Amino acid sequence: MGHHHLCAGAFDQLLASPLFRAGYPELVARLRPSPDMLVESIYGYDIFCYQCGYWSEEEGRCVTGWQDKIAKDAAVLRHLGLRTGQVTRFEDLQRLLAERITLADLERFCGPGEWKCEFYPQGICQRGYVELRRRFGIELGHVLGYVNE
Repeated sequence: MGHHHLCAGAFDQLLASPLFRAGYPELVARLRPSPDMLVESIYGYDIFCYQCGYWSEEEGRCVTGWQDKIAKDAAVLRHLGLRTGQVTRFEDLQRLLAERITLADLERFCGPGEWKCEFYPQGICQRGYVELRRRFGIELGHVLGYVNE
């Protein structure tokens, strides 16, 4: 799902978070990202969904709101310039996220409102994206919502 791409930008911080590890134990146990891991952009449920606590086997869907997730997927893919069916190396996706997702974008996609994420208020993803930018040597300063240290 396109909105799961956003998580790739803060993956190290998410995996280190006790709350994330407790909420997604099967995902944490199964997923071992590497730079060459391939990520496909899709609309619809993906491997992350089936490992998530919001997945309902009984209802066969995400109980947080299917239509909101599809709208978020479309918005994220459009913002990143990706299309459904496109396959991207994990490291290339992370570089793309570092280049195109500002803290203001994170707030819009993951902060309070219809597309909220429970990890956003903890600052996990914001710290992850700052670190991601450092890793790729991308500095945009205050103009785009980042604070250079």
